[in-house]
Amino acid sequence: EHARRALEEHATASQGASMGLAALATHLGLAAPPARIEGYDLSHTAGHEPVAAMSVLTDGVPDSASYRHFAVREAEGGDDYGGMAEIIRRRFAKGQELGPLPDLVLIDGGAGQVASALAALRALGVEPPPLVGLAKARRSGGASTDERIVIPGVDAPLVLAPDDPALRLLVRVRDEAHRFAGRYQRKRRSAALAGTALDGIAGLGPRRRQDLLKRFGSVEGIRALAIEDLAAVPGIGERVAREIRE
Repeated sequence: EHARRALEEHATASQGASMGLAALATHLGLAAPPARIEGYDLSHTAGHEPVAAMSVLTDGVPDSASYRHFAVREAEGGDDYGGMAEIIRRRFAKGQELGPLPDLVLIDGGAGQVASALAALRALGVEPPPLVGLAKARRSGGASTDERIVIPGVDAPLVLAPDDPALRLLVRVRDEAHRFAGRYQRKRRSAALAGTALDGIAGLGPRRRQDLLKRFGSVEGIRALAIEDLAAVPGIGERVAREIRE
């Protein structure tokens, strides 16, 4: 019974994905339904620890094994245009090392992010694949309205019905990239905070810091220890334990 239900759910999902891919090809004027769609999103906290993620749909189904995340190295935090250009350039410079080249690229953002991505591809000498942006319109007061599909060379964004299978597919690509980027950004932020809390302690080098974090799980776990317990850790001793406590 479980197998039968799983098979029915798989068939329904596959049928929905096929409908969405066919609708995408129609709406965007593609020669064929896109077999591989890559979505890109940036994430940062008030400009700090900027990262990006690439999500992948293969035949309309999330291909999580092909997801990738990137630390933004060159663009300043908060520079969404520069960050998007950097990530697109790095992905396509690697070619098929990161998987087959996509039949469609989805950028989380509006015309500015789309233009930055296209400029990065052209600077590489790469013929841009079909590429669109997905952004929310804004009313006064900041309430979000319909999703807008930004198509290069087309003045007005494409607005589809919320239940259109093509839009639902694009939203899924965007949401997967957003989720993956956010998870990576939180991980890097936590690591940065942990490192800051232990950095600069006299007598506590990188290896000892790493050993303490592995042994006690977190900075909070270390902070909860008595000096005697810290001093008993091999390589720490009473003097360094007091430095850590202070």
